[in-house]
Amino acid sequence: MKEVSVIIPVKNDVKNIRTAINSVFRQTKKPSEVIIVDGASKDGTVESIKDLPIKIIVEPRPGGSLARNVGIKRSKGKSLLFTDSDCDASPHWIKEHLKALKKYDAVMGKVVIHPEVRDSLVAKSLEYGLLPYFDFPFFDKDNETLPFWNLYTSNLSLNRKILKDIGMMDEDFKMVGSEDIEFGYRICEKYKIGYAPKAVIYHKHKTTFRAALYRAIIEGRQSRFLGFKTGQKNRRAIPFSRFRKLFLFKNLSILDKFGILILSAVYFAAFLYGYATFKKLYDF
Repeated sequence: MKEVSVIIPVKNDVKNIRTAINSVFRQTKKPSEVIIVDGASKDGTVESIKDLPIKIIVEPRPGGSLARNVGIKRSKGKSLLFTDSDCDASPHWIKEHLKALKKYDAVMGKVVIHPEVRDSLVAKSLEYGLLPYFDFPFFDKDNETLPFWNLYTSNLSLNRKILKDIGMMDEDFKMVGSEDIEFGYRICEKYKIGYAPKAVIYHKHKTTFRAALYRAIIEGRQSRFLGFKTGQKNRRAIPFSRFRKLFLFKNLSILDKFGILILSAVYFAAFLYGYATFKKLYDF
């Protein structure tokens, strides 16, 4: 069996996928294999990376969970690393994950806003932990364990053996949102999730106002779906306790601070709208 497999799902991201893959190949610890699971892209994504030494799997069925499961089934590594097509890995990313996997069977690395998108108001809100799906500014200790609601598949590693106990990712989650939290919930029933802050991923978040609202609505719907699946609420709630610290951040302008407050309020309203308009599709 190979040592480590890197699995990256992608759909219609010709702009970023090659850079993401190259960042994996520039690692100080090389991957045994890189598996790309493409969701039937129509923008030339697959054609743009065919010359690279990777395994490409085209999977037209929708869902990030399904794509990652397909990658897992086709992989051969004892350790599995996951990231996304809009993420660039720091040079020691694999090395730091493998180091932490000696202590924990599941490990989260640190997710940082990519410099290319850092100047937008949405990015600043994310960077200071004032939107609910990005809490990493508040974790610093090496290998601190994390609660299940802080699991992100953009920077996750697993020892393959635990899948026999926890199962694969839940394919009922068709859209981005709570599928990673549900997976983290099952991991934490039997294992601990370690935190490796030196295993850094730079994420090119979609930082337009429209993208933030769409994400909020989806998060709301998926949060309610998570409740149906596990009985657990999505703990990625609006972190109100952090807002009192907002005006202590000296490198934010007054205009930015008020903008972040307004954006967070609108995000919360969109989240509630998504939660309230969710339609139950399954019987549990």
